[in-house]
Amino acid sequence: VHRTVKTDKDGNVKEKMVIRARSMEGKEQEEQRLKTVEVNLDYMAQGKPGKATITADEAVYTAILQKAVFQGHVHLTTEDGAELRTDQLVYRGDRQSAKSDYPAQFKRKDLSGTAKGFTYEAESGRLELLQDVHLKIQANDNPATFINSARAEATRQEGLLRFLGGVEVTQGNDRLTSDRLFVNFSDEEKTIYRAQAIDDVDLWTGAGTQLPGMTAATAGAGPRHLTCRRLDLWFRPDHTLQQAVAGPHADLTMMPGPKDPPEKKHLSSDVLDFIFDEKGRLEELSTLKDTTFNTEAIPPAKAVPRTLECKRFVAKIDPVTGQATIIDFTRDVAFGRGPQKATAQHAVYDGAKTTLALTEDPVVIDEEQGTELRAQAIDIKTDLGDIKARDGVHHVMRGKSAVRSGLLGSAEEPTVITSGLLDYTAKNKRAHYEREALLRSGKDEIRAGGITVEERPDGKRRLQATARVTSRMQPKGASAGKTPATVEARAADMTYDEDRNQIPWRRASRWRSSRRGGKPPAPRGRTRRPRRPWCWWGTTSCSAIRAARCRAAP
Repeated sequence: VHRTVKTDKDGNVKEKMVIRARSMEGKEQEEQRLKTVEVNLDYMAQGKPGKATITADEAVYTAILQKAVFQGHVHLTTEDGAELRTDQLVYRGDRQSAKSDYPAQFKRKDLSGTAKGFTYEAESGRLELLQDVHLKIQANDNPATFINSARAEATRQEGLLRFLGGVEVTQGNDRLTSDRLFVNFSDEEKTIYRAQAIDDVDLWTGAGTQLPGMTAATAGAGPRHLTCRRLDLWFRPDHTLQQAVAGPHADLTMMPGPKDPPEKKHLSSDVLDFIFDEKGRLEELSTLKDTTFNTEAIPPAKAVPRTLECKRFVAKIDPVTGQATIIDFTRDVAFGRGPQKATAQHAVYDGAKTTLALTEDPVVIDEEQGTELRAQAIDIKTDLGDIKARDGVHHVMRGKSAVRSGLLGSAEEPTVITSGLLDYTAKNKRAHYEREALLRSGKDEIRAGGITVEERPDGKRRLQATARVTSRMQPKGASAGKTPATVEARAADMTYDEDRNQIPWRRASRWRSSRRGGKPPAPRGRTRRPRRPWCWWGTTSCSAIRAARCRAAP
């Protein structure tokens, strides 16, 4: 038995180190070789005293240097629960340090692992794992987390653990790789509260989880793949994930779960910010700068692709279902679904109402139908396709034919309808315009309190105008050297059928046709029904005006 004592500033003598061995060779002030050795020593860590015990097959001890080299089945334990096993350990009492170039196993409460070589300074609490670092974190009933890296550093005073070079983190089916990983821990609470993956971040998560440390956000959710320059994770004291920030250049790919539509979703932005509730479920997702989203059908499925572009959005998520309740889109917003496109400077999606509200210069375009809609505000039912527009409605409709053959225009000469309100029902393709509705098609014009345009299953359209209808039309085109006739009428309502190419008026109060230089014909006695009714669009007979009181056409 060898005892080392130290006198404190008050003159008290205390044992600093006690060495026990089965045998000892050498002089006291020189190197002493010990067999089957056990050392009990005191140390200081963060200004607090601690006790440790070291056992080994043998040791070389130099008292003058307070240096001991332990070899063979070296086992170190401390009173705060730390444990170390290696084949060699060099201890310096004067420096309060220990090191080894041999493979080592270590454990402290929830943390355990291995490394090839390490250095440790007790006073500063600095630990450096030199090569081939492998760590395991087992917290409560959560799945174990494994961390591998080329080397690692830990500083107790800073509460920081650095993994450097080829970092790989796995938890169940989740896998994270990066060039570096910084972990912040609270030594008082003995918990990890922050983790930062830096450079070449690549995260794969299995079905049921989206990020390590969080629970399922949606039942049956499919795998996720996230790449970015930096991933910052914040944890609660109970180890559940509180927030995750990915960026810059964040890119998230979401695969479908068993009950999801067979499509792949892709979201990218300069920054993706995830916020989770107390149970680790996603409750908010926001993006920042240059956000894009698109879907891609997984063969053999043939779903119509959807796209989104905007500067940023904030989405509120139902933690139970994982479905979006409210999404607020800001600046340069553009949605796409096949031939349908919608743009605005601001948009809000209401999940409960399945409604997308567009404001600030909204435009909705359907290239397949040849329509373009503008208004101060446009609301779209995303599940049904219904549309409501209000204030400054401007709707352009292009016919499918290149040649104009009726009132509702052609591909080259569109029909334009303006009004205060628009209500469109997608199921029966019915558009109703109110509040000073005005239709213009070429030189034809209809004004009314309300105008309704409905498309039949055969593709032909039917127009109905009601409430103080005023029309001004040119039923025939200009002939050589002649100005086309202009016909004006006022009535309670009117109807135009694209298939019949006719317009009947009901309760007409005024009728005027400009012929012979633009002058209406002179009356011939009393107003009577024409013997040969004059019809729109050049037909030879028409029942359109039989109910109207008008002057006979010349």
